[in-house]
Amino acid sequence: MKLFSLGLLILSCAPCSLLADSSETLPVPETQNVTGDVSELFGDSAWFRRYQPHFGYRYQAGDTIGRIGGLSSLDGFLPLLEAEDGNWLTFLDARLLLDDQNQNLGSNVGFGARQYLPEWGRTIGGYVYYDTRDTGTRNFSQVSGGIETLGDLWDARLNWYVPTGSRRSLVGTSHTVGGPSQFIGHYLYGGILTRYYQAAMTGVDMEAGRKILTSDSMDVRAFAGWYHFQAPGSQQAWGWKTRVENRISDMVALNLGVQNDRVFNTTVNFSVSISWPSITGRRAGLKADIPARDRLGESPERLRSIVVDNQSIQDPNGGLLINPATGNPYYFMHVASGGNSDGSYEDPYATLAAAFADPRTQAGNVVVYDHRSDSETGTFTLADQTQVLSSGPTQFLNTQIGQVSLPDSNTGLTPQVTGNFIMGNNSVLSGFNITSGGANPAVMADGVQNITIANNTITNGSTSGIAIANSQGITILNNTLQDVSDDAIDIEDSSGTITVSNNTIKSVSTAFDDAINVELNGDTDLTVDNNIISSLVQTSDNGINVSTTVGNITARIRNNQISGVDFSLAGGIKYTGNSTGLAQTTITDNIILNDDDSIAGSAIFNGIQVSYLNGSAITNITNNQIASNDHATNGRGIWLNYQTSGATTTTVNNNILSDYTDSNVFYYGLIAEINQGTNHDFFITSNRIGPNLFNVRVDVKNGAAANIRVTQNIFTDNAGTSGDLLIYSENAGSDLTMSIFGNTAHKPFDFTTNSGGIIRIQDLSDLSANNNGVTVNTTGNVVNAP
Repeated sequence: MKLFSLGLLILSCAPCSLLADSSETLPVPETQNVTGDVSELFGDSAWFRRYQPHFGYRYQAGDTIGRIGGLSSLDGFLPLLEAEDGNWLTFLDARLLLDDQNQNLGSNVGFGARQYLPEWGRTIGGYVYYDTRDTGTRNFSQVSGGIETLGDLWDARLNWYVPTGSRRSLVGTSHTVGGPSQFIGHYLYGGILTRYYQAAMTGVDMEAGRKILTSDSMDVRAFAGWYHFQAPGSQQAWGWKTRVENRISDMVALNLGVQNDRVFNTTVNFSVSISWPSITGRRAGLKADIPARDRLGESPERLRSIVVDNQSIQDPNGGLLINPATGNPYYFMHVASGGNSDGSYEDPYATLAAAFADPRTQAGNVVVYDHRSDSETGTFTLADQTQVLSSGPTQFLNTQIGQVSLPDSNTGLTPQVTGNFIMGNNSVLSGFNITSGGANPAVMADGVQNITIANNTITNGSTSGIAIANSQGITILNNTLQDVSDDAIDIEDSSGTITVSNNTIKSVSTAFDDAINVELNGDTDLTVDNNIISSLVQTSDNGINVSTTVGNITARIRNNQISGVDFSLAGGIKYTGNSTGLAQTTITDNIILNDDDSIAGSAIFNGIQVSYLNGSAITNITNNQIASNDHATNGRGIWLNYQTSGATTTTVNNNILSDYTDSNVFYYGLIAEINQGTNHDFFITSNRIGPNLFNVRVDVKNGAAANIRVTQNIFTDNAGTSGDLLIYSENAGSDLTMSIFGNTAHKPFDFTTNSGGIIRIQDLSDLSANNNGVTVNTTGNVVNAP
């Protein structure tokens, strides 16, 4: 750029110096005087003889060799020394370039000389340039030059280009998912790593052509030629080119070019150039059909922009995979049978104990990867940011490019561990068969954040299988727990985002308390989905038990299958809210079954039980199937127990409650008890209920008030059912408003008030007609709602 600035300085300052010096006289011109000559600008200095400075603008649209997009240029041509007879000339040629793609600058500054050979009727010349180009990401420079011969009919030229300074630069990288992954040492490489380079190319081009058409105002010449460019990391670009030039006047020229090679493919470009006072710089004025002697003042024809190849090179090993949570590469300690070294992939440890004894493992931020199916005994404490994985299941890591599966995973090889694992912050345990060796749970965590326990098989006849306390951010997935006493999965005094999904929990010879027990003490987003829970042993408690004490709670309990035999389970799903915050509870698409067998059970089984002791609540219980083909004479299909003064809205929709092929399955198909508060809304719609002793019971007590809508339900007709609706409003101030219509009912609707309660029924007079002609019995203060 410094040379370019110097050239522009010379071009701009020289005319001023010439104007200031008018002492020299110009020789008598060879031809007649022509008005409007450039001498009006530069004076009559003897410096300029037959050829004058000329300036121009050129725009080239389209792509060309080593450049994408159009190129603008501001040109300046300055004669330096000229023979008295005008047969030789030295010159300075400079231009400022601006590309269309990124609006980046470039430049050419060149020095040349031409000689007219009368005996040959040709002009020969040579030139050398210093060129620069800013691609938007890198700056390149080159020295270039060429030789030429210009004739009345035939022209030919050869140009060369040699980059200087840095010829190849890395301009960016991309790392995307795909391709194989591999371990090298302690690190994991994978994905598709592409490095992007820009390389200035060394090359040469040549063309030859002749005049094919001329007239008083234009010359048309056609050219053909070849070129070759090369750079480190690029294919060699051997190509052909052709060009048509049309000078429609001595000021305006048009060019159409086509090039082809295997690097840049086929490129087409069109340019328009305007020069003032003329393309040739001839002092004597405009002229068409220009002979070779009058072409010494033309700018040389060459590639103005440095040829740059945009390279993309894939690394065969992929890229180093990074933990996005820490910004550091994953570091692996490998464990494999027969290993006795440093934990690298090539020289693994032989045991988990050896890997955990390594100071690097104890420092955390490591992945311990066990490739064995061997047995081992011990207690293993995971430092923060530690993942302990086996090759048995498919293992995935979150990386900067997305999820990547680990090489050698999904082998089915599962290490057998007798002992315990203690989780740390941001830790993962996946793919082990664990039998607790004592009174402690197989997997434990206390006071940690962001843990994942997945794909393990756990047996513990002494206490819980997984026990977590005082923690936040818990994920428990795809584990199998069998014959675990106490709570199989026990989460206490925890909060944050908690997910317990896709686990299988079975009691075959040892009863659990709750299969899944979750006790929340802060704001929580809880998901309990797609678990399979079964109990064949008496005295188990609930399949899923959730309780809250503090915070706003969003709980989703969905698509679980819970089954017991002869009341081996006391209940399916139990939710107890004792938080002053807002509870948003969704219990949907669960299947809860109590199967009949030869064992004499307790006859106590509650399908879904929801209790609120504090706070406000929005509850949706939909699309559940709750059935028992063993008579739960002390059980309830759905039990709603509200003892809160907070506002609640409850929807019970499209559930199947009990087994309609049996009789008197539950004592109550659905029971709602409202013991406190005056702002409770219930929507009991489109359920199939019965046969039960009583299909629906509602109790409003202790001065509470509620609005209940019972519509479009189907009550199974069975001789053992005593009533389809059993409604009570008890104690002074208790107030129940009901809307009941569109139900397929068969057994009586009984409404009773005691001790000053009131029941208000919309359209009381047509209640029977609106519900399949069912018998309606009222006792006490039962009135039509206004």
